[in-house]
Amino acid sequence: MSKIILWDFDGTLAFHESGDWEDLFYMLFDKSELNNNLSAKEITQALDKSLPWNNSDYQHPTFYDTESWIVYVSENFRKNLNITENQFIPFLKLFNNIMDEYLNLSSWHLFSETLMVLQKTNKLGFNNIIISNHIPDIYNFVEYLGLDKNISKIFCSSEIGWEKPNKAFFEFIFKNIKKESIKYFIGNSYSSDYIGALNSDLPFLSVRKKIPNYENCFLNLEEVYDYIEKTTPNILYK
Repeated sequence: MSKIILWDFDGTLAFHESGDWEDLFYMLFDKSELNNNLSAKEITQALDKSLPWNNSDYQHPTFYDTESWIVYVSENFRKNLNITENQFIPFLKLFNNIMDEYLNLSSWHLFSETLMVLQKTNKLGFNNIIISNHIPDIYNFVEYLGLDKNISKIFCSSEIGWEKPNKAFFEFIFKNIKKESIKYFIGNSYSSDYIGALNSDLPFLSVRKKIPNYENCFLNLEEVYDYIEKTTPNILYK
């Protein structure tokens, strides 16, 4: 039986140079020409509510191209702002600017130790699989960053129709790979990764995120690998 490590993507293996969605919003909002009665906080709250991974209790349509995902999220954004289509035009421009920046391949970077750790886990006999709350363009990001040679498969929430930490997201994965072959799930998010692992009974390693009263927390992926290497003799041939 093959042995598998599940990896989160954004914040675990790679990162966007502008930060998260909220960071991107405020950066581009300051450059926009929006003149309205809504505060930046009200607008970003509406945008947050529109993103599928912030509504993980609910199923959403499946998306295999980012354009369809953008249309879906932008319409939710308009509804959450509670304004007409005409009133939404400047906000749509802002949202499209956010997406343009987010989709810019050159804005994505690997953590310095990522590639080395993936190569080493491959040599230990593990298959590396990404599971991510993300847009369909994650495949382009992974290829651009040179991860495709060390990643055997990607499970993306936009294609599954559910987001981490919902059990339905993980049940989809378990239908495609044997749960007992998963030896580690590595991520940086308490709400989507740690809680998802807890709900689905997966061995979780937290990177770059300290979780109170949880032992397996690591500063970086090198520390994660050291832990895996130490425990591998005990698990690899089970």
